Amino acid sequence: MEQLDLFDALPVQGRDVVFYGALLPPETAEQALAPVRKRLAGLGLAARLHRDDRLHVSLLRVGYHDRLNEAHVEALRAAAQAIDMPPLAVAFTELMSFGRPGQRGKRALVLVPGADADRVLSLAAQIEREVRDRRVPIDGMAGGVPHMTLLYAPQRIPPMALEPPIVLPLDRLHLIRSHRGETRYSKLWPD
Repeated sequence: MEQLDLFDALPVQGRDVVFYGALLPPETAEQALAPVRKRLAGLGLAARLHRDDRLHVSLLRVGYHDRLNEAHVEALRAAAQAIDMPPLAVAFTELMSFGRPGQRGKRALVLVPGADADRVLSLAAQIEREVRDRRVPIDGMAGGVPHMTLLYAPQRIPPMALEPPIVLPLDRLHLIRSHRGETRYSKLWPD
């Protein structure tokens, strides 16, 4: 059995996850998301949005923090530094729940971009190439549905068009450790 196989045997719940994300600048979150808050109130959702300092678009899941050593983290920081991230104004055109039909428990309520999804996916692919070039083992792959998780709620919300779209600025790449069960993040890069 390889050493990494031992970590896979650990329970998932409570394990911190490391990922690359583009954080929404907190100073813009309140005003930019006002129409979304109004829409959620109209749906009778009592749940709150994530704190402004946690709102982000996930770009690449690296994996569980306990599987990374300091050399891996340094290589991940170097990969982030190699990315020339232009400021992105991403137009989110839909509000919807993620999850499987019949899923129990809370579902992620997310914003999904329209045509801007390609730019977000391109950035994620660039990050993945930089990480793989440094031979860091990662669990994730670029691709999937770019999104910004707003909150978790038991209700399933079908896709709803946002007219006008919610345009959010994403201007900085971060390497983030999500502390499971604590609703907080630590930035691993930049410090």
